[in-house]
Amino acid sequence: MQLDTMKFGQIEIDESSIIRFVAPILGFAEYEQYALLRHPDTAPILWLQSTEKPELVFPIIEPFSLFSDYDFEVPR
Repeated sequence: MQLDTMKFGQIEIDESSIIRFVAPILGFAEYEQYALLRHPDTAPILWLQSTEKPELVFPIIEPFSLFSDYDFEVPR
């Protein structure tokens, strides 16, 4: 699938990798589908890119890349 992005232009992604939010991101209720993009020039930052709006992208980071001893518990 071709995906238009503001940051990286038009890129090819596997449609099966699209993340569909059950509950929307607060303030962005009309956008439910995103792709997680990695780019070597911005590591360790990743990009949560809307598949529905090219200018909607959130920078995110994996805490383990900054803190090797990072740990958390997921409640039942």
